[in-house]
Amino acid sequence: MVQRNQHQEPMDKAIENANAAVEAAQDAERAVAQANASADPEEMRIARQWAHQAEQQLHEAERRLGVVGYTDPARPATAKAQEQLSEGQLDMEIAQDAAKQPKQIR
Repeated sequence: MVQRNQHQEPMDKAIENANAAVEAAQDAERAVAQANASADPEEMRIARQWAHQAEQQLHEAERRLGVVGYTDPARPATAKAQEQLSEGQLDMEIAQDAAKQPKQIR
């Protein structure tokens, strides 16, 4: 069995939270794209809510990663999580802009 240092647990939890936030952002981005394609106002409303929640998760995960204090680029898992959070936040901004401008119903 692999022994783990107790001081690594908060960092590992922060990285797990970051990964979950990125997955939520990807799901929200797909929901916004689907809602735009369907041009259903109710679906768009729900997709906007998902995008907003995902954005909050991304910000919270980034905050936790920073609070833990292990944003050392020398640690690959931390650097990767930080990079994915940044990309996820950019994707959420794009998705939320798309949600504000749905396709017109023809």
